[in-house]
Amino acid sequence: MPPVPEPPPPQPEPTPETTASTNPSGLEQLQQLMAMYQQGLLSEAEFQAAKKKLLGL
Repeated sequence: MPPVPEPPPPQPEPTPETTASTNPSGLEQLQQLMAMYQQGLLSEAEFQAAKKKLLGL
């Protein structure tokens, strides 16, 4: 019988520093969406839906 692998160690709680570096701000996310829209990667409807979701509307 093969040995049972140990579960991974618990992840540390996110700190403001790690959260800020991994989660772009709302403004940065909106800028990324706009860039994707301008490059033709998002349709008008997709852009509007993502923008509303990001802004909480």
